[in-house]
Amino acid sequence: MDSSQLNHEAVMIESSLFLEPDKNAPSKHSGVKKDLKHIFFLIYLYLLQGVPLGLAASIPFLLATRKVSYADQGTFTFAFYPFSIKLLWAPIVDSCFFSRFGRRKSWLIPVQVLIGVFMIASANFAQSLAYNLNSKTDVVILTGIFTIFTFLAATQDIALDGWAISMLSKENVAWQSTCNGVGQTAGFFIGNISIIVFESAKFCNKYIRPFFNLPSQDSGIISLEKFMYAFGIVFLATAFLIMFKKELENQDPDDQSGGLIESYLNIKKLLSLKSIQKVALIFLTAKRA
Repeated sequence: MDSSQLNHEAVMIESSLFLEPDKNAPSKHSGVKKDLKHIFFLIYLYLLQGVPLGLAASIPFLLATRKVSYADQGTFTFAFYPFSIKLLWAPIVDSCFFSRFGRRKSWLIPVQVLIGVFMIASANFAQSLAYNLNSKTDVVILTGIFTIFTFLAATQDIALDGWAISMLSKENVAWQSTCNGVGQTAGFFIGNISIIVFESAKFCNKYIRPFFNLPSQDSGIISLEKFMYAFGIVFLATAFLIMFKKELENQDPDDQSGGLIESYLNIKKLLSLKSIQKVALIFLTAKRA
């Protein structure tokens, strides 16, 4: 290679260092932008899913303030079990649906409606039980009410996880876990802290009402009944909006789930592993400790 060729190569290398980037070239964030509306939609649905879970987690605190025994508070922890064992009916949610209605919407819309209706219908009764427990039977009934909420939220989680995979483009599927973590945590915070903090008359009289020059009262600014009633309406309105959301088919033809029987056979093999049994035992008894 002669000196002229070397000089030419040097000029090309030097000029390439100062070339402006191609404005038409896709940026590393362009893939996220095309799914941005889906990401916010998923965060919102996961947020709603977290509200019943946070609400259920707030009940033991309400029971503690009313001098309910530790045994009765321990009984209420059974309300959280459906979310821990949702694997047992996940294959049914994934395999049974109305194709004309949509694989995920066949479950998501009815579950949203059931949560909304049940929240509104049980709001007054749940508050009277939580505020005036008189017997073991009252604790069992209250536990049963919130077990239903947790079961419905767990079923929603199964359907929504599946929908997220087909809703997001292939390169953005990893955002599903982010949507789940952000949305569900925010919903849990709203359902939990709103009741624990703003239901307390002491807290509201000390920090909230003086700020707005309001007189002290014997109750907080939010009650369990009002909270459940308000979010019941939100769930019903969201179910109506989901009806107009187009459900896309799975974009990866190789990602096809097996049949119902095959899914349960795989679960059986999984649960036969000693390590899985030990981990399951730990998680199922952790809240009872």
